[in-house]
Amino acid sequence: MKKKLLLGLLLICGIFALTGCKEEVEKAYKLEWNVPPGFSSKDGKIYYSSDYPIDTSNIVYGKEENTAIRADAGEVEIEIELKKNLQKVLAQEVEVEVTVFEEVELDGFDGLHVEADCELMGVEMTQICYIYDCDGATYSIAYTFMNDKDWEPLFRESVSSMRIVETEAETKKK
Repeated sequence: MKKKLLLGLLLICGIFALTGCKEEVEKAYKLEWNVPPGFSSKDGKIYYSSDYPIDTSNIVYGKEENTAIRADAGEVEIEIELKKNLQKVLAQEVEVEVTVFEEVELDGFDGLHVEADCELMGVEMTQICYIYDCDGATYSIAYTFMNDKDWEPLFRESVSSMRIVETEAETKKK
């Protein structure tokens, strides 16, 4: 009798254990876009023009996990942050003017579109930046060009090719 009771309890525990091990499928996304002709990358993160270092125009693509776009970040705050980052990288004073600041949406995901102009040692530069929040990951792509180069039409064409697609989902035991 004790053996039957023990066997019954083991079977019930086994059923509970099996029903408690559900597989949870997490959705994963990525930002896809067409790289403009004349740009290449060795790491898939920074793309340089074929005339680099003479032409320092570039495209920087990034992904950060477990982040979200700060909804309260305003145009002035973005301008201050851009200026601070440029000054840190260039080790000198830089004037930055945000010319476009707007909330956007791509394939159902919220984002920001920011454009800024700056001048450094007599060279005028423009940056076109898009940032998207995709369920726990933030994707950003920044196109920077020297204003004496005519990359803007190709960069805008690249922007119009952007899409957010679902990728192979990771399966996790819960």
